[in-house]
Amino acid sequence: MTPSVSSKGTPNASVENKGLAERTISGCTAGCTSEPGTANADPLAALASALLGLSATDRARLAALLVNPDDFASRFAAAFDRLDAARGGHNFVSLVDLRAALADVSREAFDAGLNRLRAASAFTLSAAEGRHGITPAERDAALREDGCLLLFASRRR
Repeated sequence: MTPSVSSKGTPNASVENKGLAERTISGCTAGCTSEPGTANADPLAALASALLGLSATDRARLAALLVNPDDFASRFAAAFDRLDAARGGHNFVSLVDLRAALADVSREAFDAGLNRLRAASAFTLSAAEGRHGITPAERDAALREDGCLLLFASRRR
């Protein structure tokens, strides 16, 4: 049987005989009149505190993502500059490190973005030849071009 609502008779929505207690509100509630606490002070304060716990590298990556998440060129340049400075500023950064710094970018997107930067004469790549052996990670990170493994990026000046 399905319950239904009857419209026969006069509806009685009064408190009497319903088992409800009548409540008188004398004024404002404590929630309206209490002093503001720290819970709603600054909604970004807790987030800022958590972000300060990130490493400098992760903070820089986050900043680049927030500024323009789809701008590979500026993100690549920022990662290059940060890594190059950390290694003495010799304008020579391994693609292993650059790929790690931009780990959220797929290999295909990274390679296409890097090739656009090369075509725009912003960066060049150097081969791994002349080095005595390369690691599997270096081999995986390198761009293969004309039989060479291009492993190091430099900014054109």
